[in-house]
Amino acid sequence: MLPTKNKLPLSKALFYIFLSVMVISGVPTFIWSSYRYHQKERNNNPKFALTNFVQTGPIKEALKSEHLEELLGLSLDRPQNLFAFDLDKAKAKLLQSGVIKDATLSIEQPNTLVIDYTAREPMAYISDYTNLVVDQDGTLFPLAPYYTPKLLPKIYLGIKMEHIAYGKLEDEKFQVAKGILTFFKKLDMKSQTVQKIDVSGIRAESIGKQEIVVMLTEELGKKRYLRYLRLSPESYLDEIEHYLTLKQMSMPEDLIIDLRLLPNAYLMPVSEANSI
Repeated sequence: MLPTKNKLPLSKALFYIFLSVMVISGVPTFIWSSYRYHQKERNNNPKFALTNFVQTGPIKEALKSEHLEELLGLSLDRPQNLFAFDLDKAKAKLLQSGVIKDATLSIEQPNTLVIDYTAREPMAYISDYTNLVVDQDGTLFPLAPYYTPKLLPKIYLGIKMEHIAYGKLEDEKFQVAKGILTFFKKLDMKSQTVQKIDVSGIRAESIGKQEIVVMLTEELGKKRYLRYLRLSPESYLDEIEHYLTLKQMSMPEDLIIDLRLLPNAYLMPVSEANSI
């Protein structure tokens, strides 16, 4: 007959079970409490105060440092702790400004924030509103205070927004204006400068009033003359090419040139149009 093993008393067994539970549950709690304590100590340690940042990107210092600081809510007077600084929220702030196309942020201990970003390049003013520019991608963003005033062509869209929303411009009229700007840019003609493109009349109710007006300056000798090209929404590039053949003739005065009825072109001095 096999000997029977000694059994633990019920009270002692319950004590061991209680002790095991306390050990198992207490170790993670102790580890978590220690982690939280050291994290709090680190987040309040002045050694890790954010006192410096470095900006990198395709264009060296595309934006002034103070503008980046303002966008991120940084202040050297009241520096933030690097470990308490939320990189994802900081990136979102930069992108919401409209002026930043893309950004990557990282931390270099003990006190440096690295911002690698691509700033948008203004292509033209949207003259419907003040301090509003657009880039090649059709994204609206403010010019000031991020950029100094620039000599850019103006695009008039004829749009109304209660509140200017920076971001993608979904309007076919912009694509037409962009196509005209791109066309003249490829020509690389120093004597011709696009000043303004008015595409507000592309979808006018009356067919007779549907038009695109391109205002150019042309240099003849040492003088500049205005050229107002009136173009149709359907054949504007062909009509611009026809104008380029006309401009070989010397026309030393400000002119309105209606090209909407190719192959004809109607020329009128601006002085006569103003008197009508």
